[in-house]
Amino acid sequence: MSTTPTAIVAEASEPLGEAIADTLEVLGYDAIIVPDEKKAAAIIEAIGEPDLLVCDAGFGKEPTPYAYVRTTIARAPYVPVLITSTPDNPVPPDLKHRIAFAEKPFGKKELIDGVETAHERIPDAAE
Repeated sequence: MSTTPTAIVAEASEPLGEAIADTLEVLGYDAIIVPDEKKAAAIIEAIGEPDLLVCDAGFGKEPTPYAYVRTTIARAPYVPVLITSTPDNPVPPDLKHRIAFAEKPFGKKELIDGVETAHERIPDAAE
C-alpha cells in the first residue's frame, strides 16, 4: 500500500487542474484531478478520505459557492482544504478559520503557502 499522500484537485478547468496537480506532485502528493462532483464522489469512494482537497469555490452542482466544500468538511472534518477562487467569491466568515484560500490568478508560491495553511487549519481531534 502506498504511503504517498493523496490530493484531490476539484477543478473544472483542465489546464488549471493540471497546473495545480503538477505543483502538488512536486510537494509529494499523488494528485487526482476531478472535473465534477460525480467523479469526485467516485474517487473518494475508491480511495477514502484524501490527505488534501484543493477545490474551486464554485465546484459542484450547487449554484452556491462553497456548497461542495461545506459538504466535504461535514463528512470529513479533518481533511485539509484549500479553496481557489476569484475575489468575487470571498471566504464566508464561518469558514475563514477552517480553510485556506488562494486567490486566482495565483502562482506556485501562493499555492504552496495555501497547502501549508490548509494543514495548519485542520481542527484538533480533541475539539
